[in-house]
Amino acid sequence: MTQPVDAGLDRNAQDRLVEKLTDIHAWLSEDLDATLIRDTAFRDNSERVSGKRADSEGPMPYDDAAAEAARELHGALREAVWSVCTQRGLTWPGERRSPYLALWLTRRIRSLAVCDNATHIATTIITAHDTAFAAIDTPVRPHFHGYCEMCGQSLWSRGGDTLTCKKCRRVVDTDYQRQLVDTELEGRFFTANELVDVVRDRFKLDIKPKTVHDMAYRRRERLPVRGRTRDGQKLYRAGDVFHRLRQQQDRRQKKDRTA
Repeated sequence: MTQPVDAGLDRNAQDRLVEKLTDIHAWLSEDLDATLIRDTAFRDNSERVSGKRADSEGPMPYDDAAAEAARELHGALREAVWSVCTQRGLTWPGERRSPYLALWLTRRIRSLAVCDNATHIATTIITAHDTAFAAIDTPVRPHFHGYCEMCGQSLWSRGGDTLTCKKCRRVVDTDYQRQLVDTELEGRFFTANELVDVVRDRFKLDIKPKTVHDMAYRRRERLPVRGRTRDGQKLYRAGDVFHRLRQQQDRRQKKDRTA
């Protein structure tokens, strides 16, 4: 009997998988860990681990659903890394935590896309991502707030007057950071996946990576590609994308007024 052949991942499937992997690396895995020990702002004080005295009696709070989701997520990522290494001849990175594995896969998305079991890998990771998202205690999705001036780390926040850099632990005033973003953002280069978050935060508009890529394939007013990342992903200037989105919004508004 002939075995089915995995056709691999096309560009849209790669974009979708990278979006999920970026979630895992940037915030989802950390939120899952916090939920696992019930140490989130959405718990009452009696359940918060951070408020628990070292000599207090009683068992440590523990979330079984989050623990199972964390195991599923790490297993899916580890299996994916193993497949890429064995099939593409890459060096095994060792036993690593989920955020590292997600970033490793993101940087090697093209190698993953041509693996014999690429579709299975993508489906498994996306399912594990969705399970983890459903298990966390922080249902509000974080927003992108630019980059830390001290160390260059991307900044994410769910609201509030301040936010803390995950890398250098610098506390930043949110309004000040927003002003920096408004001043500098349009000149920065991003991948299509990164622009999804930037546009959502700036315009309150949900787009897909395909929306950005399609702009680069138009016959008229084609979106210029400004460079590539080390792993070959195209880079676009944020201001170029904003300009085209504003044009689309203006055309829609004019059409609505004349309708």
